[in-house]
Amino acid sequence: MILIISSNDDISTNEVIDWIDYYGAAYKRISADHPILVHQLSYSEQGIDLSFSAGDHYFKWDDIQAVWYRRSYVHLTEFNIRYVTSEPFDRAINHQLFLESKLLHEAFWNILGRKSINTEQGNQLNKLVVLERCRHYGISIPESLVTSSKKDLIHFFDKHRGNIITKNFSPGIFIRNDHGFLSSQTQMVTKEMIESMDDFFHPVLVQQNISKAFELRIFFLLGEFYASAIFSQNDKKTQLDFRNYNWEKPNRTPTFQLPYEVQHKLAKLMNHIDLNSGSIDMLVDKSGNYFFLEVNPVGQFKQVSAPCNYNLEKIIAEKLINGLL
Repeated sequence: MILIISSNDDISTNEVIDWIDYYGAAYKRISADHPILVHQLSYSEQGIDLSFSAGDHYFKWDDIQAVWYRRSYVHLTEFNIRYVTSEPFDRAINHQLFLESKLLHEAFWNILGRKSINTEQGNQLNKLVVLERCRHYGISIPESLVTSSKKDLIHFFDKHRGNIITKNFSPGIFIRNDHGFLSSQTQMVTKEMIESMDDFFHPVLVQQNISKAFELRIFFLLGEFYASAIFSQNDKKTQLDFRNYNWEKPNRTPTFQLPYEVQHKLAKLMNHIDLNSGSIDMLVDKSGNYFFLEVNPVGQFKQVSAPCNYNLEKIIAEKLINGLL
């Protein structure tokens, strides 16, 4: 049986499940809407044993052939105390219960991760730490600065002759209300923008804006790379951030053979940050140099799969059915 942990509205999950159904394999899909109750987590000289329930589903470790963490999260059933002696006492006890639940959550994923494409912990990746690790593995990145100081921001701006961009270093933002939605994208930093800022402000990430020949979106899955070039630089709407899609005249996104040396370095990085799957963004400058931008552990892969005929949904389904082989 295949265990899939994903939000209920994720289209990519549905498309992988279509292939699992086509092959006639058994699966169960759960999300944060299904609180998990751990029935047994045992350790002995014979090995480990795990059993748990989520909603109406009961799972035994030996029955799970593979796990796919796509989106959502695992929510352990909470057991809090109320009104034992006093409110401070209750808070202290409940905090202790929370800490133990947190440790159990980590142990739970430590086991599931042995058969899983990614884990919930992997989705909490720190982009700034990843940028630092790139240097360790010889992967080029745009010169980057996180600062709260207007003075330091001006120095960085002048150093790069006003050619810098800003982007979020958190997973991003998407807020919807009755008037529309707010999302984060890469933006050029202007002199006027800096002048309007206070002397000190919430930390921001700014980077050198590299003149690119094209971008790369690379889907990494269990040691294999599936790459697509994105010719976004020829369209003013997409040249800074291809996610600002031009639906009337889409960017060309052909297949791309990633050089072995780049694959080797990226594989080392992904292994170091404990990800066996993820969507990697890179760019290639006009001199042919490769620059790493970021990796999204649960990034969309359809924009690589469909235009390049990789059929990644089928590949993921087959990996799960075959126990990730």
